[in-house]
Order: sequence, then structure tokens, then C-alpha cells
Amino acid sequence: MLKKGSALCALSQLSIEEANLIEPTLPAVLLEHACSLGSPIRVLEPRATNGNVNLLELVVLNHLVAHASPSVIFEMGTFDGRTTVNLAANAPKAKVFTIDLPKSQVDNTALSLEQSERYFIEKERSGARFAAHASTHQITQLFGDTATFDFSTWYDKVDFVFVDASHAAAYVRNDTEIALKMLRKGGMIVWHDYGSWTGVTEVLNAEVRENVRLRNLVQIHPTTLAVCGPESLRRIATSNDSQQARAYLKRYPDVQAGYDETERLGAWKALGHYLDFGSFEGRIWGV
Repeated sequence: MLKKGSALCALSQLSIEEANLIEPTLPAVLLEHACSLGSPIRVLEPRATNGNVNLLELVVLNHLVAHASPSVIFEMGTFDGRTTVNLAANAPKAKVFTIDLPKSQVDNTALSLEQSERYFIEKERSGARFAAHASTHQITQLFGDTATFDFSTWYDKVDFVFVDASHAAAYVRNDTEIALKMLRKGGMIVWHDYGSWTGVTEVLNAEVRENVRLRNLVQIHPTTLAVCGPESLRRIATSNDSQQARAYLKRYPDVQAGYDETERLGAWKALGHYLDFGSFEGRIWGV
């Protein structure tokens, strides 16, 4: 399918009310914990355009794939190829497969698209930004509708899946199920635009409760990346939700009023306060 808007441009495609319709409820892992894995990274094509992950998200994604050291990567949603080439550059031994919906099929998809997605489908060329890079030899570009494409060749053979195709709920649900079928034991799935697009947020909020294979789902805060991978990330997130929030509020009684220690994120919650204000004030998070 297609690539969707980044966190920075999502509100240009959706009204504020629609973008905030469903609150993200996944446990959160702080950015510094998710990226403290020690693996060096490369950042190619740093400039983001409308439809890309933002630069911070690109850095996090590169850290995740470099640490995972996958042999096979599958990206759902090529768009202009910016994330594709970065995935390849940070896993130089991997075979990278990426699929995009051809613009000739924009009016003939198996499931309904969001109306605002046409812009990202009707581009001049899919994958244009990886064409000039050395890692292009690692990349196999595919075209099709992810709701009808035959992915069986990759079942149980993929180590790292990046889901960033259509953000309509039906497609997110379909692409998540396909990603799980492709994923090899011990692999990792990353979704983009969790918390900024209604369809992604709705589906992942439900999947973490209902699908045992996604019990380790977390959000990397303050990005819109959701990750299902090592149990250690889930343990960190659980700690963020309770013990560390209580310690933060106990350490700083001046921020206690108005904050709920049982919640994680948002303008009036403990972790939200630390990320938005406390970290810049020199405050310390956690125990």
C-alpha cells in the first residue's frame, strides 16, 4: 500500500478533532531507553518531506534496525523510499523488500482508503529517494494492494517489518496480520503514526489487549513509532507507567498537584510533565 503522513504533517490531512479522536493507550518507552542500544547508525536522506517519518523517528528506526541486525526486512509502504534506503543502510547484510500501491489502483483497492491518502499514492515515482544510493542492490521493490497481494513467500522468514502503508483501520488490521505471518520468531515489527492517525491508534490499542503475539507492544515516546519486539522494552514501559512516575512525583512535590501518577502521557500526567517541562528544567525521571 502507500506511505502516510508523518507526525508533523498529519494534522494537515486530518482535522484536530479527528486526529485526537482516540487516545493512545500503549505503554511508553522513553526515547533514550529505546536508543541506548550501542549500535552505530547511518542517516541517509535526512530531509523529511510531507509523507515521511520525521528526522527523530528516522534516527530511532535506524537504531532499532541496527540493533536487530536482521537478515530479511519487509517494508509495507514504500512512498518515496526514504525509510527504505535507511533500513538497508543500517542492516547492510539484509535483503530488503518494500511494497507500494501503484497509482493505477488508487480507485480499485480491496479495502477502503482514507480520502486524504490519494496524495501519497499519486506521486510521480515510488521509491525515488533510494535510487542513487549504493544500498539499492539490497532492495527489491514490489507493487500491489496489501489486502490481495500474496505474501506467502515471506511467511516465517522476515526478521524486521515496518508497517507504514494505508492508515485506514481495515488496512492497518490487515497489514498487522500479514506482518505477524511474515515475522520469524524473535523478530520485530514497527508501526508509524501511532497516536497521530486514528486508524493506527484504534487498531493497536485493541491488538495489545486481544492478540497474545502483540502483548509486548509499546510506544516509543515522544515519537509516533509503536514497536513489538523484545520483552525488555515492555518491562521498561511498565516501569515507566507506575514505579518511576510515583518516584518522580514524590521527588518533586511542586508538580504533584494536577498530575495523576497512575497515567503515563499527556499534558497533565507525570511522564508528560517530565518530557515537556521537567527534562528542560534539569529534573530527574525515575527511581
